[in-house]
Amino acid sequence: MNNIRTKVSVTAILLAINCNFALAANKVAPTSVVTSTLSHKEILTQLLIADLAMQRDMPELALENYIRVAKSTHNTEVAQLATEVAIQTSNLSQAINAAEIWAQDAPKDLQAQLIATTLLVSTSPDKASKYLINAFDAKSVDIDQQLLVIMSKLSTTGQTNLANTVFKIAEQRKKDP
Repeated sequence: MNNIRTKVSVTAILLAINCNFALAANKVAPTSVVTSTLSHKEILTQLLIADLAMQRDMPELALENYIRVAKSTHNTEVAQLATEVAIQTSNLSQAINAAEIWAQDAPKDLQAQLIATTLLVSTSPDKASKYLINAFDAKSVDIDQQLLVIMSKLSTTGQTNLANTVFKIAEQRKKDP
C-alpha cells in the first residue's frame, strides 16, 4: 500500500505541474490527450482527492477518482494506479475497466497486457486475446514463464480459456516463433 501511496503522490504532483504549465502557457489544444469531460482543474482536484483518500486509507474513494481521471485523460500511470487499487480492493469490474484503459493506451507495456489478459481471460477470453497478442508482440524472452505463473493463479475455467487462447494465437501465427 505504501508503494501505491508514493506513486499516487508523485503522479498527482507531476500531473498538477503539467496541467499548470499547460494552462499558463495556453498550450492546451482541444485535440490534446485530455478530453473535454474533465477540465485540467477537475483532473487536478480528482487526483488530489485520490491522493488524500489513499493517505486516509479510503481506497474506494481513491479508486473512484482514479477511474474518472483515467477515463478522461487515458494517462497510463493513472490507469495503472487505478488497476492496482481496484485489485487491492477486490473490485473486479473496476480493475477490468482500468486495466483495459492501461493496456489499450500502452500496447507495448508487457505488464499492462498481461494484467488485462489475466483479468479478462476467465469471463471474456475473446477480449483477453487482444491483450495476449500484444503481450506476445512485446517479444519478452520469459513470456512463457510469466504465462505459467498466471496459469497457476487462475481458476480451472481461466486456465482452460488461457490455454485455448494461446493455442488459437499459435495456430494463427504458425510462422512466428
